[in-house]
Amino acid sequence: MNRSKLKLTTILALTAFTVAVIPVCLQRKSANAASKYTYKKGFTYGKISPNIEKRITGKSYRKNKNVKLSDLRYVQVLHYGFDGKVKEGELIVNKKIAKKTAKVFYALYQKRYRIERMRLIDDYGANDEKSMAANNTSAFNYRVISGTTKLSNHSYG
Repeated sequence: MNRSKLKLTTILALTAFTVAVIPVCLQRKSANAASKYTYKKGFTYGKISPNIEKRITGKSYRKNKNVKLSDLRYVQVLHYGFDGKVKEGELIVNKKIAKKTAKVFYALYQKRYRIERMRLIDDYGANDEKSMAANNTSAFNYRVISGTTKLSNHSYG
């Protein structure tokens, strides 16, 4: 094979590869992009990722007939800590209020409202008492109201 045929064959092979691969990459990117939304820089919300699902399963989330994982959203926000420094916070809320939640915490951030900490309750073993003792701000926790069989509003995110 002479050099010009080899170059042409290489160019054709690279072109075919590029034409085959780019649409697949773009599909993956748009599928991932649709699962996370940005309200403002530092204020995002999206579907529960496999990593977050792993963190919460068996703690704040247990498979049940009332609340599906697809009903929930993971929200990340910035907030001022009690030390006056900017911190990253996280919450899980119902998908119906995910954007509003990001919006509310953005408004609080703009006013430099201080929040000691904002971690998933799973960091406290899904134990409300431990979370409250740490002055932690959280939302979702699938549980019943103490002393009853009725689900807490926190169960719905």
